[in-house]
Amino acid sequence: MIDVREPVENEDLRIPGATLIPLSQFDVGQIPAHEGKKLLVHCASGGRSARATERCVLAGVEAYNVQGGIIAWHDAGYVTETGV
Repeated sequence: MIDVREPVENEDLRIPGATLIPLSQFDVGQIPAHEGKKLLVHCASGGRSARATERCVLAGVEAYNVQGGIIAWHDAGYVTETGV
């Protein structure tokens, strides 16, 4: 899972195990190997991650946008962490 929010957002609330690559610095080449796993991309509400997902697809990397972002993830009861 890739988090394309900015570091200050990630410090407040994050999904354990997600790799932070802010959209402002996003480079498909920075995505860690994820062989055999689906690549999920999230932001706060889904807009920035949709743009990053599109960049991945255009580069030939299969990726999926987390609709609603970390807000929807958290509201659905999935695991998140807070604090630094």
